[in-house]
Amino acid sequence: GWFQEAAALGARAVKLSLGEYQTTSDRDFARLDRLTRKMPLLVENSPAGSNGSLYQTALFLDACAARGLPVGHTFDVGNYARRGIPLAEAAAVLAPHVRCLHLKDIRDGAAVPLGQGDLDLSVVLDAFPQAWAALEYPCGPEDPLAEVDRTLSLLK
Repeated sequence: GWFQEAAALGARAVKLSLGEYQTTSDRDFARLDRLTRKMPLLVENSPAGSNGSLYQTALFLDACAARGLPVGHTFDVGNYARRGIPLAEAAAVLAPHVRCLHLKDIRDGAAVPLGQGDLDLSVVLDAFPQAWAALEYPCGPEDPLAEVDRTLSLLK
């Protein structure tokens, strides 16, 4: 399964989409407990549909935390922006659970290189300075390494 593959690759965690979460049974939580004993799970919200809304995500993460399960959140700024949820609101609701950030910028509904869109990434960078971060955006075909260097300089 995913956890064995992640362990073989030396990963720190397994990240999955929350999916169509409605409720979780004691049996489901027991299975999560077995799966996450050696490696934590990070769940990410989705940018569309009923899959992974802010409050579904919070409900699931709160239930895991109440049971002491090592389940955290991958906070994808673009997914919240595409849902029309202010980053500050999502950050406040999910603060106890955020372990990883997916950083991208959005302009007119499309992903653009960091610093070229409408998102105020300082909201999440300031709220979660200890979170792992992944740069998740288009780099452009001309010189992608230069674009990565430019982006990293914005984050310092």
